[in-house]
Amino acid sequence: QLEKSLEEIEYEDLQELYLSVPVKRIVWQTLLILKELRQVLGTDPERIFIEMARGEEMEKTRKDSRKKKLEKLYKSCGEEGKFWSKKLESIDEAQLRQKKLYLYYLQMGKCMYTGEPIDLGKLFYDNFYDIDHIYPKHFVKDDSIENNLILVKKEENSDKQDEFPIKETIRKNMRSWWEFLKEKELINLEKYKRLTRHTPFTVEEQAGFISRQLVETRQGTKTVAELLK
Repeated sequence: QLEKSLEEIEYEDLQELYLSVPVKRIVWQTLLILKELRQVLGTDPERIFIEMARGEEMEKTRKDSRKKKLEKLYKSCGEEGKFWSKKLESIDEAQLRQKKLYLYYLQMGKCMYTGEPIDLGKLFYDNFYDIDHIYPKHFVKDDSIENNLILVKKEENSDKQDEFPIKETIRKNMRSWWEFLKEKELINLEKYKRLTRHTPFTVEEQAGFISRQLVETRQGTKTVAELLK
């Protein structure tokens, strides 16, 4: 539970709440609106009303340390794993909160669409590498690192645009590498299925995406209410 004034709350404070990325976005955007409203009014609002969606709530789960997870997974990767364990030694947990860096280590430094090595020195330059959504954002706002985000060369992401499924040529060329990552649990089964899938979304699946977003909204509004109290 945070004990801060509205002005003092920063996005980093939400890390303590163990929320999914979509829910954090909902909470933070709401807080930004309230911060702006307070500036305009010159004081805190006397009352705040929140419209709550009805239904079941998502359970909050505590996540393991990303560094410990990587260290454990590398042990099953033979000599290559030893190389990456050594490379990981100089990285701390705070650095691994950066999505690009964490994905870099999950993918053992390779672009997920070409298999080409990623230049760590250029990782944070936007004109070289992108974080891509396997399920395109216009279908579902899924920012899950475990299920939907991958690190790729920028030109490959530009070529892909919002296509789903992923191009057959990419699937064919990269399948063995994706299988290796799945076998070593560096990517989970859900991400592997999304990468290798060859059929478009059904109408039922698109309806399911809408339902999932409603669940996230429920948890987001409940968290906002708890924070404001």
